[in-house]
Amino acid sequence: MRLSLVTWLWLPCVCAQDPAPGDRPRFVHERDLFSSHGDSHSLRFSPDGSLLASGGDRGDVVVLDVATGELRGRFEASDHWIGALRFSPEGRRLAVGGRTLTLWDLAAGIELAQVPLAMPTALDWSRDGVHLAWIADNHTAVLARADALDDQRTFALADDTAADVVAFSPDNRLLAIGKRSGATTVFDVASGAVVERHQQSDWVHDLAWLADGRLLRLGFRGSLSGLDQNPRTLGKFAYQMVADPTGTEVMVRTDEDIVGLRAGQEVWRQTGGGPIALHQDQRQWAMARAGTIELRRADELLRTLAGAHREAPRGAALAGDGRLVMLRSKTLQVFDTASCLPIPVDGLPSDAELLDNHVGVEFALLLPPGGPTKLQYLAIDRVAGRPAAARLVREVALNVAWRTENDDLSPTFLTTDQRWFGHADQLLNLDEPDRSWRLDRLLVNQTVLAAGHAIAREALRSSIVGAPGRGKVMAFAPGGHRLAERRLEVAPDQLATAPDGTTVALLTGTGITLLHAPDLGEVGDIAGSWHCLLWLDERHLLGSTHDGRLQILALPNGAIVAEAELGSWARTLHWHLERRLLLAGTSDRLRLFRVELPAPTPR
Repeated sequence: MRLSLVTWLWLPCVCAQDPAPGDRPRFVHERDLFSSHGDSHSLRFSPDGSLLASGGDRGDVVVLDVATGELRGRFEASDHWIGALRFSPEGRRLAVGGRTLTLWDLAAGIELAQVPLAMPTALDWSRDGVHLAWIADNHTAVLARADALDDQRTFALADDTAADVVAFSPDNRLLAIGKRSGATTVFDVASGAVVERHQQSDWVHDLAWLADGRLLRLGFRGSLSGLDQNPRTLGKFAYQMVADPTGTEVMVRTDEDIVGLRAGQEVWRQTGGGPIALHQDQRQWAMARAGTIELRRADELLRTLAGAHREAPRGAALAGDGRLVMLRSKTLQVFDTASCLPIPVDGLPSDAELLDNHVGVEFALLLPPGGPTKLQYLAIDRVAGRPAAARLVREVALNVAWRTENDDLSPTFLTTDQRWFGHADQLLNLDEPDRSWRLDRLLVNQTVLAAGHAIAREALRSSIVGAPGRGKVMAFAPGGHRLAERRLEVAPDQLATAPDGTTVALLTGTGITLLHAPDLGEVGDIAGSWHCLLWLDERHLLGSTHDGRLQILALPNGAIVAEAELGSWARTLHWHLERRLLLAGTSDRLRLFRVELPAPTPR
């Protein structure tokens, strides 16, 4: 990082001494918050029908008691959606297909073995419990002992297209593999020889063997072959098939509904949802829909079970003096930061965009989502013995020209003093609307307030993959007069204003540039790559890396003085200045950290 003598005069707060040894910043991981209304990608009944396993969109697996709906187990099986579940024939183990194939002991809740998996859907367990089969890549299928996933043998697959489904025959002698080319190849398990081949015009999306030796083949374009003499067309698209060994009950999930079939006839149709599973009694079946699981008999709803899967947080905010977190997923939920448990709250909007209120007590929400017209501040009143309730504290009508077509637009924001609201090329003064700024520049992706001036960035992305693009940073005086401009050889990703308002951090793909406001003179630069950036105080920046780390950078030298592992990269960062709490949103959770910063030491 480079600093000039003039810079030291510009940045009196930044120039405090570096922290002494033993007086360094550090992260303290408090706990994690989960929203538990996520979608299921796969369902499977246990062999005795008493349990139902569900694989989630965030890589978790829940095992439910079919009779009571109680949670019997939860496994963090993958960082990828779960597309395949298979119980062992005796019901004591569960094979899970995500980014990897993992084998789990259900009673102990522990992972027994793990191997890479090409596709989350390509997995099957032999009926005698001896073997598991999966797809290693487009050209190779693997057969292995199911107890440890070792003693592997391979089968060569024709053509370069992906294979999405494998299926053992009921007698364990044959293994069928379907590919996106429309080819289904049947191998002899013992010798590895090709026994037969089938070809269809559309992608083989699912396979099922019947006890009489028929092989049902489901095509992505809605075709079903093998049940009747001629293929049947069930819908525009078809995603999944389940069948009992006798063929008495065959069900297909199409793009519109679930179809109940028997040879030569269609029995019923039911409005569809997510994945389905067929119970061993050949009468009950399960369907995942909107974060829950429905148990049905034909087209009759019997009861509903909670799916309880983790859900991707779409937004979050810290408020309530840092003692409450509001999380946005399918709905708005409030959590206590001390316990990270959800708090039922009456009177919350069904959905809203959340804004960080860095020092405030209330939550700041934009309504309605997708085209906000007002900003609301809500307080959460918690009285012992009564349900918590949301109370409207303040509401401000927003006269904003909303822009949503530009992918580089930064989220809307509030300044720490709650006076300014920003979106794209606009800064609205919430107390004195006639002082609001409209730069009227369609290419501006973000505008922040610094030293009483508007600082805006423009990012022009290249159509060539890997090319840096270009852009500019501009400073404007009140009224929109442009004061300064810096052209950039890379596209800028983010602007962040220091708490004292005199310095702006500019994040690009090559590092961080510190600019003095409003003349945009360069204060210094830090080489590196970060995904998100924010100021912790005048002497420390926080960045999230693309490989899932949080880093605190000390100024003026830009050294990394503290790190924390997130597990996956941070989609969002939320900072509560007074409570020194950091909320990092990843693909499946919110991670709450207390950040300890040394007190400033005068030079």
